[in-house]
Amino acid sequence: MRLNNRFFFLLLFVVFFCVQQILPAANAIKPKLPLSLIFEAETSIKRAINFLISKQLPDGSWGDSECSKTSLCAMAIKQSPGQQDGKDINAVKRAAEYIVACQKKDGSIARKNLSTTTVYETAVSTVFLSSLEGESFHPSLKKATNFLLSVVKNKSFGSLTWRYSFYNRKSCKDSCTARLIKSWVIEALYLSRDLEKTSQDFFIKKTSQKTNSQDDCKIISYINLKNLLLLGIKRSDSRTINEYSILSRNYSIGKQTSGNIFKYYNLSKALLCYNSDIIIDQDSVPHNWRKELVLSIINSQNKEGAWNFRGESDLLNTSRAIIILELCAGYSIEFFDNLERNK
Repeated sequence: MRLNNRFFFLLLFVVFFCVQQILPAANAIKPKLPLSLIFEAETSIKRAINFLISKQLPDGSWGDSECSKTSLCAMAIKQSPGQQDGKDINAVKRAAEYIVACQKKDGSIARKNLSTTTVYETAVSTVFLSSLEGESFHPSLKKATNFLLSVVKNKSFGSLTWRYSFYNRKSCKDSCTARLIKSWVIEALYLSRDLEKTSQDFFIKKTSQKTNSQDDCKIISYINLKNLLLLGIKRSDSRTINEYSILSRNYSIGKQTSGNIFKYYNLSKALLCYNSDIIIDQDSVPHNWRKELVLSIINSQNKEGAWNFRGESDLLNTSRAIIILELCAGYSIEFFDNLERNK
């Protein structure tokens, strides 16, 4: 009888111990969205990925000779929820091979006819290469990061290197476009663990510059907030507080994206870096931004499974929309998982 009692209490202790170990883990992975909405997001993602794969060209790219577009499309497919099938894996592999084939001797990644956007193309491609497993792409990744580091250290960095624009402007040195390019470089160097102290000092100084454009103010606050956090600036720092304050005051998510996918893409990255579940707007109204973003994105998907730009299905908008859904549903790009969020 005593043996039975001892066995019972021993069993009870083991069960209690196991439950205590399981509960913290369960709380840690508690979804930020209702499960029903996560399921809707997954369904939307799968439809969109099928659209992207149907548009991939035989050479592994997604057209227009843009390495950045191919990298974004491939990243969207790679981060998809659930078990990837052979079609998904093959699409990512072909895209990676295309990107490597575009790499030049100096480590940059861009097609010849887009040489003026070399830094941007290389940075986005580096983020993609950083997400790949295995050692076959490591030499190309190292060459690309070395190219980006050489650009950062260039003496003419501030006045010349960033004069690249998507819209054929003479200079975008102080524009939203220039800040976006710098943001991709920071993200690329962060992921490759090559964000050296000298680079961080430079980027921190540049990040705090003000803009004269009201139109760019919202997106620049998203970009600046993400940059500061990736560079190790604490949430309690006055610069971080200022950027988050601007973001909060200007927060708004429509019921449909209405051409705002680019803005929402940068917003989701910034808030995930900030590790914010709820955002309070200028009227003191709390918002579950993940839920609002997911609903807005899903409601704007067309019959093809894509997202439109100027009335047509668009590859860039679709890849960004997929990544937004993946981030909000918890299928995040690696650096959000590993980011040390400084309180």
